[in-house]
Amino acid sequence: MDLIAIALLFLKAVESGDIEAAMAHCKPTAEFAFLPSLGGPQPMASGLDMLKNQIFTAFDEDGLTLTVTRTLSSQDFVVVEFTGTATLKTGKPYTNFYSMNIAFEGDKIQWARPFTDTLLLNNVMSEQ
Repeated sequence: MDLIAIALLFLKAVESGDIEAAMAHCKPTAEFAFLPSLGGPQPMASGLDMLKNQIFTAFDEDGLTLTVTRTLSSQDFVVVEFTGTATLKTGKPYTNFYSMNIAFEGDKIQWARPFTDTLLLNNVMSEQ
């Protein structure tokens, strides 16, 4: 399977909050390299748990929908650009733009680094 396909399967699992399915695409030592404003780098499972239990809980029952707009890959690296849309439990619409750099070792994710509007994310988290 090519690395872009693996990256997209990983993101699909993240979107659905399926930590086990997301981790199936990762090395056991994989890292979620969040920016400092979101707590900095941490083990992948911890980062996925934070997304599911601290951020995704702000969304209504329809959850977050990710729409991929662009992918780019090299030998062991994939960049995925996507838009995330949802409705907050407060009824407000949520739209954010993301770019995720994903480094691979073989066919497993070694680390993932998301870039987004962290101020918007922090505002969403503080409204819960």
